Amino acid sequence: FAKLDLRVRLGTGIDDNVFRSPAIPYVDLADAAQPLITPNVQSGVYVPFSLRAKYKVNSLENEGFFGSYRFGGRFYQDTNLKNANELLQEIAFGSEYHRKDEESETRVYSAFKIESRSTTRLTTTRITELAAMLAAWISLIACPICAMALSSGCASDTGH
Repeated sequence: FAKLDLRVRLGTGIDDNVFRSPAIPYVDLADAAQPLITPNVQSGVYVPFSLRAKYKVNSLENEGFFGSYRFGGRFYQDTNLKNANELLQEIAFGSEYHRKDEESETRVYSAFKIESRSTTRLTTTRITELAAMLAAWISLIACPICAMALSSGCASDTGH
């Protein structure tokens, strides 16, 4: 009847042009003096990270309602490259239809998604805020009924 899907991806990579600097010098047309700018191409090692939680409730054989949360990013290891860190958060909910037999497969997704992407320097305070937000969304995914009653406690008979 219900299904919880958790996925975590962690890796490592090397970026040969972290800030996507041009390869050749250029004229800065925004400056009235129009100086010649020589770009500084920087390379570095990063850790791509992705965490996805999806909770699906089937009401019919081939149909179901889902809620999901995804957190991911690219985190550079060199302190001089921290401003190139990328962060993604995504919350989605909707319905899915999936039917498969020997001859064909049909999938239809109808969903609403809110996404936030940013390039930002992560601080201890920001990491704490993100962890609290993740904990709140996991509790919502664990009990979809609570989505309507966060301030007054769980509205379901699960007792949490």
